[in-house]
Amino acid sequence: MKTEQSIPDINPDSDDEIKLENHTEAGHLKEGFNPIVVCAGSEDIYCCNMNKLVETKIKTGEIGGGETDISDNPENLVPNGGGYISKIDRKTKHTKEMMNCTSAVVVGKSKDEPVDLSFLTHQTPKICPTEEFKDALRERMRELKGLCIEGSVDVVITGGMLKNEDQFNEGWGEDRRKYHEQHIHKFETEYEQSIESLNAVTEEVFGFKPTIIGPKSICGDAILFDTQNRRLYLLRPPETYGNDDVHMYNDSFTADQFDNMKEKWFGNK
Repeated sequence: MKTEQSIPDINPDSDDEIKLENHTEAGHLKEGFNPIVVCAGSEDIYCCNMNKLVETKIKTGEIGGGETDISDNPENLVPNGGGYISKIDRKTKHTKEMMNCTSAVVVGKSKDEPVDLSFLTHQTPKICPTEEFKDALRERMRELKGLCIEGSVDVVITGGMLKNEDQFNEGWGEDRRKYHEQHIHKFETEYEQSIESLNAVTEEVFGFKPTIIGPKSICGDAILFDTQNRRLYLLRPPETYGNDDVHMYNDSFTADQFDNMKEKWFGNK
């Protein structure tokens, strides 16, 4: 568990923070290696935003002073891929402004040093999955696999956006309502394609299904991955945004369980 000293202003005992301590059976991990722990909560719960967390990590040296959100670094851009993939190293990584975008974090224990190594992705579902992105992801996963001890690797997917007719605000104007009605299927299709693509490459390279943390209905997510503690901080939107209710689906599941999760979230639509 993180402490206030390691990430200031986070309340580790908050009843509102969602901790997914054992979000998968983790049967792919050998004894002695822990799964990624996801802590999901809003900026109000954590009492700070992603910029402040990043500033703290820069001061402690876990993020290099010149490093930025992985999607702001042109070196991470996958040409014609619609996404970004960071380099592999031992440092903390972050990205934000994930509206309908998804992200994958991949971590494993180094063969050569007593440290964990990780990389992070940020991809746009309306463009992904492209063959270019899948090829780049496959290559980066194979690189990490070669650097890490067998049975030490874990993968978690976050982000994404799903909409539902029941979430429409009665105060919306006709144009806004019509826009959202037209995009319900679009967002669902893009989200499903994105998680299936990330799942397929993960299974191909590592032989297991990654854990997926459900999406939200509007606004954006921000994430920070504390590599050495395998702790993924998922800063989610507040419960309300303007006059709209924000729905968060913080369940953990695998790609082949998506239809079951939709029924849980939306009922039989």
